[in-house]
Amino acid sequence: MRNIKRTTAVLLTAVMVLSMFAVAFVNAGAAESDTKIYFEVPSFWKNFKDIRLYLYNVDAAETMIMWNSKKGKMTDEGNGLWSFDLSAKGYNLDPKTNYACIVLTNTEMQTCDLLLGSECYGDIIYCTGDDEHIESPVDSNKYVYNARWKNADPDKYGPMLCITSIGNVVGKALPKGKTKTGLLADFIKGNGYGSLEYAVKITGKTEQKAIDDIGRALGLYAEDVRAAINKSGKRVSWDESRTVLPFNETKVTINPKKLGLGEGEKYKLNAFVSPYNTGYSINWGISSKRIADLDNKGNITAIAKGSAEVFASINTGAYDVCRVTVKDAPKSVTLNKASVTLGIGEAYTLSETTNSGSYANAGNLKWTSSNSGVVSVTKTEGTNRATLLAKKAGTANITIKTYNGKTAACKVTVKPAPASVNVKPESLKLGAGEKITISECTNSGSYANADNLYWTSSNTGIAEVYKVSGTNKAEIRAKKAGTANITIKTYNGKTATCKVTVKPAPSSVKLSASSITLNKGKTYTISESSNSGSYANAANLKWTSTNTSVATVTKGSANKAAIKAVNKGTAYIKITLYNGKTARCKVTVK
Repeated sequence: MRNIKRTTAVLLTAVMVLSMFAVAFVNAGAAESDTKIYFEVPSFWKNFKDIRLYLYNVDAAETMIMWNSKKGKMTDEGNGLWSFDLSAKGYNLDPKTNYACIVLTNTEMQTCDLLLGSECYGDIIYCTGDDEHIESPVDSNKYVYNARWKNADPDKYGPMLCITSIGNVVGKALPKGKTKTGLLADFIKGNGYGSLEYAVKITGKTEQKAIDDIGRALGLYAEDVRAAINKSGKRVSWDESRTVLPFNETKVTINPKKLGLGEGEKYKLNAFVSPYNTGYSINWGISSKRIADLDNKGNITAIAKGSAEVFASINTGAYDVCRVTVKDAPKSVTLNKASVTLGIGEAYTLSETTNSGSYANAGNLKWTSSNSGVVSVTKTEGTNRATLLAKKAGTANITIKTYNGKTAACKVTVKPAPASVNVKPESLKLGAGEKITISECTNSGSYANADNLYWTSSNTGIAEVYKVSGTNKAEIRAKKAGTANITIKTYNGKTATCKVTVKPAPSSVKLSASSITLNKGKTYTISESSNSGSYANAANLKWTSTNTSVATVTKGSANKAAIKAVNKGTAYIKITLYNGKTARCKVTVK
């Protein structure tokens, strides 16, 4: 979900009644106007002699309007929706800018301070990462002003579905862990944002009328409404036999909603009617027979590049749409791995890609194994991936085939499952802030694929571990003094551990000699030491010579290096630690 900015404070005055606020909506992206702000108000706000508006450009950190719009500047749009036209003040709204807006009555009854930008316009202001949502000024049934989220599936990512404090159903995306029946039950009971009791008081509706309206808007069955009432624990005046309209309009649902095909590709679309026992037959149609052919059972055949809409309908007028995009037929297909080695019992995921600009629908991809006794392959429905399972030692070819006969293969070699695993080295000393790479190996003749290795640290505050993708290596990052165990685990549960001791980072470094004199052709072994109690791992030491034509330096074991005198002259041999500390030795060659 897109992250939605929101001001850190919700400005509420001491005299504010929480259920009596209007929420301002900065409508910077609506088609009708780029200058209007809309807000929903209870009917009694008409009695206030003054309503004022404050607008702040958050991105520019400046106030645009400071409480100086009066009630006379507001327009009653009807049905409780009011607006204020910023063009009267010489302003319009930039869709790329974030604005905060407050609407205030002369009685100090004010809105929440909201922040919106063109990243996300919606019927519900939703804060990613928390459960707060605030009712919108724009009801979803007011389609002229209905805001939409850009570049997102509204049924999945918002605007969030809820019932406003005055009983309007707004938004589309059902909050995680919630049901429509549960939303109605919460509203009847009173959920903190509104209640049936308050909606009846404000709108003048009866409980029967209010529940009927909400039930129809949510598309609930009568039994769902009864369940919601029972769940709420409230006694309300609602009689199923007195409902004005049925709760369930017959609906048609087509699956999938979007479909990509290559030229010449075939696919079976599915559609169903709800409620399921209505007995209606599905009628199929397509907007362009030039793009694709469609029969009366939902079987579609792609003909030419382009887009078309497929309609599934019933004779009541209810329908649903699938948008079909046809691209070139693939001329080739490739797998993400040309060869893989696995251990017995190990699983691995392969994926395919067609050549650029073409398409083969994942539903029509066919995966096969040349020897399913060695390696089986199971297609992941609706994707271009498949899971391999190594069954016994040997080799097998896994083949992917597109609808038009293009193929690619991956050679899979299966070895025995590892009986053990080792880590090299088995122990380490590092200085705080130092990094080093370690590796694992399984017992001889066996195998565990590197992609399935799992690395962990017993104390991430002391040392963190990061897997090096596609390899049997991992990078350890020392954080602070202490000890931690870095553990490697194979797919079949075999483990090995490297003990990491972290000491303070060295504040200095010394060499065993500050100056030496050598005859041409002679060598000298030099060593380094960091200040007491600190540490720099020998693997990360860097040795350099300022003049390799005079003297060269070759890193040796541990903290040592070999200096070789090459020609007459002077050079400096320098040691550099991981944290930038240095020392040098002057070398004079005779």
